[in-house]
Amino acid sequence: MDAREDNKDIQMLKEELWARQTTAEIIILKRDKTIEDSDLLEEIWRNNTREHEVEQKLKKENSLAWE
Repeated sequence: MDAREDNKDIQMLKEELWARQTTAEIIILKRDKTIEDSDLLEEIWRNNTREHEVEQKLKKENSLAWE
C-alpha cells in the first residue's frame, strides 16, 4: 500500500470519528435540554397548582371572615 493512501484512509477515519463524536454530543445536549425543559415545565405546573391552592384557601378564609 502507498503511504499516501494510508494517510488518506487515516484522514477519512478521523473525519468519520469526528462526525460520530459530534453527533453523539449533539444528541446528549438535546437530551439534556429536553430534561431541563421537562423539569422546568414540572416546576411551573407545581407553582401554578400551589398558587391555585393558596387562592382557594384565601377565598375560603375571606368568606369565613365575612360570615
